[in-house]
Amino acid sequence: MQPRAFVAALIFAASYLPLAMILCLQDTDAARLHWAICDDWAHANSCTSPLKHPWLATLPVVACMICLIVTRQALASLQPRTPITVKSAKPVPADLMNYTFPYVVSLISLDLGDLPKLAGFALFFGWIFLITLRSGQLLMNPVLTLFGWRLYEVTFVYQGGTSIERERLAMVQGPLEPGATVMHDTIQEILVIKGVS
Repeated sequence: MQPRAFVAALIFAASYLPLAMILCLQDTDAARLHWAICDDWAHANSCTSPLKHPWLATLPVVACMICLIVTRQALASLQPRTPITVKSAKPVPADLMNYTFPYVVSLISLDLGDLPKLAGFALFFGWIFLITLRSGQLLMNPVLTLFGWRLYEVTFVYQGGTSIERERLAMVQGPLEPGATVMHDTIQEILVIKGVS
């Protein structure tokens, strides 16, 4: 199954919640930290924010958080129906270099008040999204490891079919042992196996 561009964008954005949080923290004005955010709640218009650009800093955090919730719900609603027998399963270490590279590049002197740099940052992430989508690596989302998902290199055979062994990457919720018969679905050539205990 190839996800639609909108769904793919949600999954992609969910993986960058930590980056959005880092950018929000970088936008903090240290001089404002000792101020009270609101001295008088009855007069909310007198409230101040410790952020230099409150909307620009918090909007990506909220958007990425919503995308993460939607991604989790989408994976929870997925109903794998094709049975396979696992011949071997090898955990694949998260490719953290590919994931952290955008952090290093994008955080170099990024100022949310500098429109050209912000536009360049958006363009950079647009290209990363297109490359991720076209390369079939969309589901390799390290943030999902926080929710029990792991990446495996799996050798398997289809149940009731030929005995030809196939190899694929698989996103698995829970541990995966050789000899197990599990149900799967496929998203961008990556097996999705859930409910393994």
